[in-house]
Amino acid sequence: MATSRYLVLWWTSGTPYAALFESELAAEAASRARNAVMVTFAGAAVEEVVDWYRRDDDGRPMPAEWRELADSSRIVEFLRSTEEREAVEAA
Repeated sequence: MATSRYLVLWWTSGTPYAALFESELAAEAASRARNAVMVTFAGAAVEEVVDWYRRDDDGRPMPAEWRELADSSRIVEFLRSTEEREAVEAA
Protein backbone atom coordinates (compact mmCIF):
# COMPACT_ATOMS: atom_id res chain seq x y z
CA MET A 1 0.00 0.00 0.00
CA ALA A 2 1.36 3.40 -0.99
CA THR A 3 1.90 6.07 1.64
CA SER A 4 0.04 9.31 1.04
CA ARG A 5 2.09 12.45 0.48
CA TYR A 6 0.88 16.02 0.29
CA LEU A 7 2.23 18.65 -2.10
CA VAL A 8 1.37 22.22 -1.08
CA LEU A 9 1.69 24.97 -3.71
CA TRP A 10 1.32 28.72 -3.13
CA TRP A 11 2.38 32.06 -4.55
CA THR A 12 3.70 35.13 -2.75
CA SER A 13 4.40 38.37 -4.61
CA GLY A 14 4.42 36.51 -7.92
CA THR A 15 6.91 33.87 -6.74
CA PRO A 16 5.75 30.22 -6.65
CA TYR A 17 6.62 28.03 -3.65
CA ALA A 18 6.14 24.33 -2.95
CA ALA A 19 6.49 22.04 0.05
CA LEU A 20 6.10 18.27 0.37
CA PHE A 21 4.58 16.81 3.54
CA GLU A 22 4.06 13.29 4.86
CA SER A 23 1.64 14.52 7.55
CA GLU A 24 -1.85 15.42 6.36
CA LEU A 25 -2.38 17.65 9.41
CA ALA A 26 0.80 19.65 8.72
CA ALA A 27 -0.07 19.95 5.02
CA GLU A 28 -3.58 21.21 5.83
CA ALA A 29 -2.21 23.74 8.32
CA ALA A 30 0.31 25.05 5.77
CA SER A 31 -2.38 25.18 3.09
CA ARG A 32 -4.85 27.00 5.30
CA ALA A 33 -2.30 29.63 6.36
CA ARG A 34 -1.22 30.33 2.78
CA ASN A 35 -4.51 29.84 0.89
CA ALA A 36 -2.59 27.20 -1.03
CA VAL A 37 -3.42 24.36 -3.36
CA MET A 38 -2.91 20.93 -1.75
CA VAL A 39 -2.36 17.84 -3.91
CA THR A 40 -2.73 14.44 -2.25
CA PHE A 41 -0.74 11.57 -3.77
CA ALA A 42 -0.81 7.85 -3.05
CA GLY A 43 2.17 6.42 -4.90
CA ALA A 44 1.96 7.76 -8.45
CA ALA A 45 -1.80 8.40 -8.33
CA VAL A 46 -3.31 11.79 -7.58
CA GLU A 47 -6.05 11.23 -5.00
CA GLU A 48 -7.31 14.77 -4.52
CA VAL A 49 -6.54 18.40 -5.38
CA VAL A 50 -8.13 21.07 -3.19
CA ASP A 51 -7.88 24.85 -3.26
CA TRP A 52 -7.70 26.46 0.19
CA TYR A 53 -8.30 29.90 -1.36
CA ARG A 54 -11.73 28.77 -2.54
CA ARG A 55 -13.79 27.50 0.41
CA ASP A 56 -17.38 26.45 0.90
CA ASP A 57 -19.73 28.01 3.46
CA ASP A 58 -18.36 25.69 6.18
CA GLY A 59 -14.72 26.71 5.50
CA ARG A 60 -13.73 23.45 3.77
CA PRO A 61 -11.47 23.75 0.70
CA MET A 62 -13.12 23.28 -2.67
CA PRO A 63 -11.79 21.03 -5.43
CA ALA A 64 -9.19 22.80 -7.55
CA GLU A 65 -9.87 23.36 -11.22
CA TRP A 66 -7.81 20.76 -13.08
CA ARG A 67 -6.10 21.43 -16.39
CA GLU A 68 -3.98 19.04 -18.43
CA LEU A 69 -0.26 19.71 -18.18
CA ALA A 70 1.83 19.84 -21.31
CA ASP A 71 4.33 17.35 -19.84
CA SER A 72 3.14 15.68 -16.64
CA SER A 73 5.42 12.67 -17.23
CA ARG A 74 8.16 14.19 -15.01
CA ILE A 75 5.83 14.24 -12.02
CA VAL A 76 4.76 10.65 -12.61
CA GLU A 77 8.38 9.48 -12.97
CA PHE A 78 9.36 11.25 -9.73
CA LEU A 79 6.52 9.60 -7.84
CA ARG A 80 7.31 6.16 -9.28
CA SER A 81 10.97 6.44 -8.31
CA THR A 82 9.95 7.52 -4.79
CA GLU A 83 7.58 4.56 -4.48
CA GLU A 84 10.26 2.13 -5.73
CA ARG A 85 12.83 3.55 -3.28
CA GLU A 86 10.39 3.13 -0.39
CA ALA A 87 9.75 -0.50 -1.40
CA VAL A 88 13.50 -1.22 -1.40
CA GLU A 89 13.97 0.49 1.97
CA ALA A 90 11.05 -1.45 3.47
CA ALA A 91 12.44 -4.80 2.29
